[in-house]
Amino acid sequence: TYTLSEGVENKKSAIITVKNERPDVEKKVKEDNNWQEDADTKADKEIEYRVKVSVPGNIAKLNTFKITDTPENIIDDLNTIKLYSNKECTQEINNLIKDTDYKITKNDDGFILDFIKADTSKVTDAFAGYANKDIYVYYNAKLTNNAATTVNGNPNTVKLDYSNGIYPKSNETDKPNPGKEQDHAYIEDKAVVYTFKFTIKKTDKDSNELKGANFALYKCDNAGLTSETEIKNGTKVKEWTDENISTFEADKLEAGYYYVIETKAPEGYNLLTKPVEIKELNVQYKTEWTTTSTFGKDENGAWHLVKREKTSATFKYDKDASNTGLNFTGVQTIVNKKGFVLPVT
Repeated sequence: TYTLSEGVENKKSAIITVKNERPDVEKKVKEDNNWQEDADTKADKEIEYRVKVSVPGNIAKLNTFKITDTPENIIDDLNTIKLYSNKECTQEINNLIKDTDYKITKNDDGFILDFIKADTSKVTDAFAGYANKDIYVYYNAKLTNNAATTVNGNPNTVKLDYSNGIYPKSNETDKPNPGKEQDHAYIEDKAVVYTFKFTIKKTDKDSNELKGANFALYKCDNAGLTSETEIKNGTKVKEWTDENISTFEADKLEAGYYYVIETKAPEGYNLLTKPVEIKELNVQYKTEWTTTSTFGKDENGAWHLVKREKTSATFKYDKDASNTGLNFTGVQTIVNKKGFVLPVT
């Protein structure tokens, strides 16, 4: 840079600090104490989400700054929403007060978290103090009854709407574009949650369906268990006692180690002598994403950035050391053999 002193150019070097005035948003879901883009869960289990909101340096000038959470086949629990100052979500923010510094409203199965005061069209002074800082929004959710059990998964999208263009007030006529309405832009990010459905088919040795069996399904902490006592120390997931069915379905399961114990055999058939390990339910899922950092215009002409789009997913499992990476089918057949009656002497 340089200045003029009595008509003489005095060139001087300078360090200019440039602050990024663009906000950002990032969505993660928790899996085994890790925050990532995908996870698996089961019915009635709390799903933990975290949204990182990067507050821009010019936040005090904005008249729009809100996040909208839109889940599919998932219901957000608005009562669990909390704000934290660290990514581990252990240091809760106490100087931002609900209904004073921000407002939470239900939006279908999701929510809107708005940091703009309705009466001033600005953020509060307390929130303005978080300029150039990150805020972490933590909350829980659960699957709905119609949750997808396929590779489509159950996505959850967060959208950050914010003012993009800051213009002079209407009475500042000496400046360009006085009174022009602020432009708006938005950024989206996504995470996905999987859950699984499994079917047991009961047949005889000739693949004919068999009715009359009873089963119990258990989830345990380890693979390779053979003792019924050990397996029963696990969690009983479901029990079937309807003797008029030959197909047994369990829905909205999380990945893990599962075992089936037959508690009653069809009439005329032998009871299984040992539990059956459902190896296929130890699912290894992988999600492919397309990511971008480039803004474009949507159908309404608004600038927007979709940071992450799910393109595909795969479900695999290992049957044994020589049969790995097998495609998940969601079906296992269990065969009963006919018994016999000892002759009376």
